[in-house]
Amino acid sequence: MVVKNFQHVNYLWNESKASEMGDDQVALFLYRSTLVGTIS
Repeated sequence: MVVKNFQHVNYLWNESKASEMGDDQVALFLYRSTLVGTIS
């Protein structure tokens, strides 16, 4: 996995956590939505 450095946002996606959810689209949607709402 290649993580890019961003100037104004933090890259919070955790590929291992997302892969644990497998094909559960609802869980992935909730995870993604939570990250979008996270201010770090």
